[in-house]
Amino acid sequence: MWQSTEIASHRIIRSIFTLAMLVLFLNVASASATVIHCESQPRAITRYHAWPEIYKATEVNVDNIRMSLPLPLSEWAVIYTAENHVVDLDVGVCDIDGLSPRFTLLTATPAIAHQGNDYIYATNVPGIGISAAESFRARYHSLQPYPLTDRWDEATPYTHLYATIKYWKIPGQNIPSDAGALTVIGPEVGMVYEKSGYSFTSSETNRITREGRAYINDSRIIKATIFFQPPTCDIKSHHVSINMGDYDGTAVVSRWKDASFTIRCPASFDDRKHKIQFTMIPVTRVLDIRRGIIAPGTDDAHHYGIQLAWGDYQHQPSGDPAMPVRADRYVEAHELIKGYSEVDGLADSESGHTIRMAARAIRTSGDEIPGPVSTVIQVIAYYR
Repeated sequence: MWQSTEIASHRIIRSIFTLAMLVLFLNVASASATVIHCESQPRAITRYHAWPEIYKATEVNVDNIRMSLPLPLSEWAVIYTAENHVVDLDVGVCDIDGLSPRFTLLTATPAIAHQGNDYIYATNVPGIGISAAESFRARYHSLQPYPLTDRWDEATPYTHLYATIKYWKIPGQNIPSDAGALTVIGPEVGMVYEKSGYSFTSSETNRITREGRAYINDSRIIKATIFFQPPTCDIKSHHVSINMGDYDGTAVVSRWKDASFTIRCPASFDDRKHKIQFTMIPVTRVLDIRRGIIAPGTDDAHHYGIQLAWGDYQHQPSGDPAMPVRADRYVEAHELIKGYSEVDGLADSESGHTIRMAARAIRTSGDEIPGPVSTVIQVIAYYR
């Protein structure tokens, strides 16, 4: 009786052992089925000039490397937008079909602001933030740090990221305008594979995310080189002298003289939205602000003044001009520059732009005392 009990006990142990081995085998088989192995493609078979690299830079081609910032800038103002910037990316080869690439930011730094549909991130330059949105066709999805991803709609063996990249003014920080060319470095944009319930492996371990749930096909660090400069225009030759000629005083006014000057305005971030304005600051006192008449110097002839007008001197009337140069008002570029368009903005050029202005002597009230008549004015052009 004792012997039969021992035999039965061995049978029970053998059965339990067999069952345990079976369960262990099934668990291992189940685990191996949830692992996806991926490798990058050789560059020779990639498409659209994409390349299977990670942690590489993508350069945003700014329209003009020398940029002027209009002042004042409102909080979170968009200072430049690069629309449909193509980020060349390519996908790897995995041992399972049907994976769709997803876009994300591989930079772990959280957003510093959320404006409208855009998540904004700090850059290496004080005062400048950046946002990147996937904007293919009618889509617009602002990217956020992994594990938040944006699904690409089409499963293809290669793809691009069509991104709208915006640069923003961060409140409370000054953008350097005297440091020369600046390289603005933004977040790292990545294209990953992920599948719910699966983990990933690769011989390139740096392509696997920290928790092992995604494979990094490609990634690019957003960069742009920009030369920031003050938002003012330069007057060519800096000092312009106008010879008014002789005036015998028999008439109330002298003949109009050409007082035109040439300016060069640096390109502005998004200058289609920022108008260029001109204003005049006289060194001597103003005699009649409405008519644009300023006083001569203290040692000059008495009871005479200089009248200034915007426009070609040959087309000025004998009476008061239609556009006197007033010290209390600004005038906009489209009113002074032939062919200027507020829609297209004021494009920079080597030759600059001619601003037509006219000047003449004018007799004022009182007994005149002959002598020289001279005055100095400052004309300031700037982005509003």
